[in-house]
Parts: sequence; structure tokens; C-alpha cells
Amino acid sequence: MNDDDLRTELRGELESAPAWPLDVSEAGRRASRHHRTRTAMTAVTVIVALVVSGASVYALMLLGHPRPNDGIQVVPPSTSVTPPSTSAPPATTHPTSSSEAWFRCDGSATLPTEFSVAAGPAGIFIVVDNTTGEAMSFQYDTGGSNSPPGEHAVEYPQGGRFWPLAPGDYHVKCVPDSVSEPSTVPASTLHVVDPLGYWVSSELECNSKLGFGSNVDWIEGAGWPTQEEAARKALDRYAIPGDEIERVGYPDEQQPQFVLVRDGRNIVRTSVYRSGAHGNWVYSGAMGCGDERRVKGGFHAPIRNR
Repeated sequence: MNDDDLRTELRGELESAPAWPLDVSEAGRRASRHHRTRTAMTAVTVIVALVVSGASVYALMLLGHPRPNDGIQVVPPSTSVTPPSTSAPPATTHPTSSSEAWFRCDGSATLPTEFSVAAGPAGIFIVVDNTTGEAMSFQYDTGGSNSPPGEHAVEYPQGGRFWPLAPGDYHVKCVPDSVSEPSTVPASTLHVVDPLGYWVSSELECNSKLGFGSNVDWIEGAGWPTQEEAARKALDRYAIPGDEIERVGYPDEQQPQFVLVRDGRNIVRTSVYRSGAHGNWVYSGAMGCGDERRVKGGFHAPIRNR
């Protein structure tokens, strides 16, 4: 078999070989990660594919020195390989999960204009990338929190990393401190969903529009060893025989919520939190329906498990 026959045979093998589809964007991404290493690996793959017979090996040798107008030429790949970086990737300042909502604020808009987030057992986590270089506040329907320049987790206004927002839609916006009228800043929509059923409703279900509310400040060292004891202290005074206390909201939220349940309705709500260096549990106050029956001295209502 002469050289021309070998070249003809090689062309036939190459043309009949199965196509290897290549996504250009994927190749670009991989090349940026592996630098020149991928080039060396590709060269080895080509050689392996071509070594199908002793005659083909010989043909490769010939093709390394083609004659004019042969039309096929194998160019040896570069053997230089850029060593992989040994530096560790930058540490993230926040968890990345389906429970995280992320917004970028440039002073004129809060982007994206809509964001859906699935609540976890403690609620949701909000991260804001403030690109303005000035201080901002991240605001939602009933409150807000500071958002300094850069990318940061935004603390819940009542404290804690997670926002115990009930499932539903919220208007959120970044308002620069230099803006005197926050209503002029366009808002985005945050959709909170609860596909795994972590949330238990804390809504009060009153028979009338009458209601009451109270707040309590505690001295250092006050409180009770468990959150259940603190909840009883807040709710027993409103209870009558037959009532129950139930833990509501998210199971792992930082300030657990409890309600007094009467005939299947939530009639009084409180939240509890750890106070002071001793870490005792205290209650924040109570909010409830104003027309419900009470008894003198209250009632020691049982706590219903979730």
C-alpha cells in the first residue's frame, strides 16, 4: 500500500467517524477553568481516535510531513500547560440556597423586579448588593433594616439572620439615605412560598374589630428557662378552660411565636426571645381579640404539639 492509498484510507475513517457535538459556550466555560490543560487532553483524544490500525499509525507519520496540496495536516498541539491555581476561592458571606432572596440596588432601582423564594424552617434569608457606595435601608411593607455599601446579608428588623415572613407577596425596595421621600423609590415584589409546609398561621381570628396590644421591657436576669414557660406567662392570663396554646410561625425562627387557641381560632398571640447574659426566655408582650371571655386568674392552658 503506497502513501496515497494510506491517506485515502485515513480520510475515509475520519469522515465515517461519529460526530462529537460541541457546545461553544460550554467549551468556553471549561477553557476558562482548565486553561490550556484541555488542549493537551484533546490532543490525546485525537491520537487515540486515529490509532485504529497499524496502517493508520503509519499514515499519521506521513501526515506529519504532507506534500503540497494534500489538504490534510495534523498540527502538534502546544505542550505548555498552565498550572491550576492553588489559591482558595473567596469565602461566601452568606448561605446559598433556595431560601435566599438576592437583590441588587443601584440607587435608581431594586433588581430583579420580582423574586420568588422558598421558605426554610426559619424563614428566608435576604442578601442585598448595594452598588451605590452610600448607605441605604432595605424596606418592606411593615419595616426595614440597614443595607451598607457592598454585598451583605440584611438583618431582620427585630433581629436575627432570617426573616420569618409568612407566605405571600411583599413590596421591597432599597432607599438611599439621601432620599427624603421613600415613596418615590420604585419597589420590587418578593414572593415567599412554602412548598414544604413549614409555616403555621399566626393570624388572629377575632369575632369583632376590637383588639388589644401590649409590650413588655425586662430587667437583666428576668425570664424563664424555657420558651414554653415564657409563653405560658404571657398567655395563661387570657385563657379559660378548654383553651390551648400552640406554637405557630416557622419552627426554627429566632423569636418563636405562640397563640392561644379557642374553639379553633387564634385569639391571642405572643413571641418570646432570649434576654441578657443569662439567656433566659421572656415574652415581648401580647396582641389579641378584645371581646373574648376571660376568667379571674386565667387558666393554665396545655401546650399543643405542632
